[in-house]
Amino acid sequence: MTQGDWPLLPGEALLWEGRPAQGLALRPVRPVTTPLILVWGIIGLALLLLWAGLGLPGSGWIALGLAGFLAAQVWAVAAWNAAGRRRCRYAVTDRRVLIDRGGVRPLEILPLDPGAVRLDPGPPDCVILGRGPLSFATGHGGRQTTWQEYRLDMIGEGARVAELVRAAARANAPLRPDGWRWSVLPGPVSATAPRPDPPSVAGG
Repeated sequence: MTQGDWPLLPGEALLWEGRPAQGLALRPVRPVTTPLILVWGIIGLALLLLWAGLGLPGSGWIALGLAGFLAAQVWAVAAWNAAGRRRCRYAVTDRRVLIDRGGVRPLEILPLDPGAVRLDPGPPDCVILGRGPLSFATGHGGRQTTWQEYRLDMIGEGARVAELVRAAARANAPLRPDGWRWSVLPGPVSATAPRPDPPSVAGG
């Protein structure tokens, strides 16, 4: 079954779909690229102070060059993020969150943990879904798994979308024997994978 070009399971309903905001932006702050820019800035400032402290000529040109270098890094990061957002789209169903990044990256299908969902308000808003494994093929025929943060980046109506995700997670988490619900950690799963059965309780 498909709805809005999304592959849905039988009986699954599409609650929301959207795309991240387009254009150059430094938001969201990435845990890798932002520290790298700061490190380069600190190194550049240290070199400039050292150059000036030694009384060497050309400190003004060095400062101008470092400023241009840092500006080019910031622009490159913003352009890279903008290119990725052009291919990206999101969907929230009554069971899952689907993230299609386009290109060669596959559709990501996430089971949900309501406790991990939080809103990073903007504008534009980001909805953080939690962390989970990312598995990819290596050049030697094997596979490597790392961890990533799942996000719906730079969307409108972030508070409403976050609540839709939490409601879907609460409604579809498997029941524990005592009536509470199991917490399901985020992570890519097969679109046809069967839902886990609640654990049975041995009779006395």
